[in-house]
Amino acid sequence: MSGNRGCSVSAAPISSAVSHRPVDIGFTHFPQCWGWATWARAWEGYDMELKGWDDSFIDEIADEGIIPSFKPEAWKQTFHFMVRNPSHTWDCQFWFLSSKGAA
Repeated sequence: MSGNRGCSVSAAPISSAVSHRPVDIGFTHFPQCWGWATWARAWEGYDMELKGWDDSFIDEIADEGIIPSFKPEAWKQTFHFMVRNPSHTWDCQFWFLSSKGAA
C-alpha cells in the first residue's frame, strides 16, 4: 500500500457464497476489529466521545460511495448512540475516524 491510504490490517471471515469472488484477500472501506493492526497515524484525531462531530459526515461519505449498501440513517443512529454512550466500545469511533478520511 502506498502513501497514507491504509489505516489498518484486519481479517473477517467472508463466505464465498457472500463474496461471489474466488479471492483470498481484498480491500474495504470498513476497518474490522478482528485480528488487526494499525499504523500510529491512523489514531491521530481519535476521540472516543466524538466531541465536535456532527452526523453530516455520514451524508458526505454516503455521497462518496463509501457506504453504498447501507442506509445513512442507520449509520446516523449508530453515531448518535456512540455520542450518548462513548465508553460502550472503541471500534465505531475508529471506523468513523477512518471513514472521515482523517486516518
